[in-house]
Amino acid sequence: TNNLVGTLNGLGEWAISEGPCRDALERSRRVLGESAQTGSLLEMLGVSLANQGRHAEAEAAFRESLANFRAVLHPAHWRIASETRNVAGTLALQGRHAEAVPLIEEAVALAEGGERMAAPIRGVLRAQLAANIAALGREEEAIAMARAALATIREEDPPSDSLVLSEVQNSLARLLLVSGAVARDASTAREAEELFRSALAIREGWFPPKHPLAAEPKLGLAIALVAQGRGG
Repeated sequence: TNNLVGTLNGLGEWAISEGPCRDALERSRRVLGESAQTGSLLEMLGVSLANQGRHAEAEAAFRESLANFRAVLHPAHWRIASETRNVAGTLALQGRHAEAVPLIEEAVALAEGGERMAAPIRGVLRAQLAANIAALGREEEAIAMARAALATIREEDPPSDSLVLSEVQNSLARLLLVSGAVARDASTAREAEELFRSALAIREGWFPPKHPLAAEPKLGLAIALVAQGRGG
């Protein structure tokens, strides 16, 4: 069932994946109780709900998933940092950036602590923190943080997780757009264009053309080209 749900989510079939996920989750709760398996299924359910726009329900699923992981995993386990990030992500989707920031800072501290986690995890957490502080009006600080996040991802050559690389590239490029930096500076506009192109190339290798994750950098690229007078 996990593989089926993961495949459906990967295809963007969020509504279809919800039913099998709930069925598997009910069985896992009944048989295993609090466990990593139950936590993983709750995470899959949260992804499905979030992508259907049901953000409050997704938040609840991610919070329960985090509770499961905290109950059975080492406190410094990467799944705890990752699930904390998911909770913060749903808060951000509800416009609750001030609540999201301390959660992501907690995840960053965990990732960069005594048992330092892999570069993709550290980088994507920093990028998410940057996006949230930008929403609170701290745009220059956010752009600098997103650049540092990208540099962290590139500590690995080649990066071990291309999808994480695309997420951080897309996040930095989006910050450059929304801050107005692209409109003020031609070199920044070119930088955003290159970041969106790279993110798009990666995602097109993973997702079907109409998948939301493939469409996102495509839209950003179009905006970056318009900013350079190349919209035609």
